[in-house]
Amino acid sequence: MSLEPPKPEMKSATRVSGGPATPRKGPAKFKQRQTRQFKSKPPKKGVQG
Repeated sequence: MSLEPPKPEMKSATRVSGGPATPRKGPAKFKQRQTRQFKSKPPKKGVQG
């Protein structure tokens, strides 16, 4: 019962704190990661499609 209140509070704080920082760093990291995977070892056309 004591763990229930801290759970929603932590999620709310993370969402507000990560909200503005996540969308900014999110797309940048996601794009770089996908591009690297493609150059390192391109996935099969069938799997990618």
